[in-house]
Amino acid sequence: MKHLVRSSFLSIVTAFLALLIGACGSTPKPVPTPEPEPVVVIPEKPLLRLPGDENVPEAYRRALSDFLEQDLSKMYQRVIEVSEVSNAVSIVLERKIEMEGSCRIGPSTIELMVENGETKTESTHFGEDCCPGSPCAMVPDSWNLRYINTIKGDDLTALSKLVPAKKKLAYTLVTPEGKTKKSFSRKDVAGGKFVNPPTCGFVNTRPSCNAPDAKTGAFQCQCNGGGYQVTYDWAKEGDTFVIIKIDESSS
Repeated sequence: MKHLVRSSFLSIVTAFLALLIGACGSTPKPVPTPEPEPVVVIPEKPLLRLPGDENVPEAYRRALSDFLEQDLSKMYQRVIEVSEVSNAVSIVLERKIEMEGSCRIGPSTIELMVENGETKTESTHFGEDCCPGSPCAMVPDSWNLRYINTIKGDDLTALSKLVPAKKKLAYTLVTPEGKTKKSFSRKDVAGGKFVNPPTCGFVNTRPSCNAPDAKTGAFQCQCNGGGYQVTYDWAKEGDTFVIIKIDESSS
């Protein structure tokens, strides 16, 4: 009898252990791996390009493109000049404005400066002259740009037309070495006797003009920068304006 009880007890324990071992040794079902999120690649906007922008340093081309995209109304045509200094670059652009049957063209200087990893942008516009062969209303900035452009283009005939027809242009040069005074007729200027007439740029030196006199229409324009200064006195002559006096000084 004792043997039978012991045998039954051992059978129950053995069955229980078998069940326990089976449960512990069973392999859990693997947790399904989630599908990876799709990677969305946003393509970079193409650069707005202008003739001459190959001279713009690579680090500033995106900033220039963003500026052009935000200021499309100015109708920028090309890059005229690029000047890079340290963490900044000055870019002179030519812009063209066509409206109400007239065409005007003028320069703008775009300053791009990198500070703390960000690029800051400033722009300065210097008025407009008429497009070649297209008449337009002229203001002091227009006449001043025409003078600058004739010198840049080495057009002595056009330059002579900005000098009085009968009187002479009075020119004064002041340097640390002293003062020099000269005068030039329209014929002198056309013949190239006015050597190195003072002009102005749009980066290191910059032009500006005062409002015209309410009675005579006369006005004065200036060019300043880096110890250099020039003033141009303009006066009305017939239906046009001419330069009657130029004062140039440098230190």
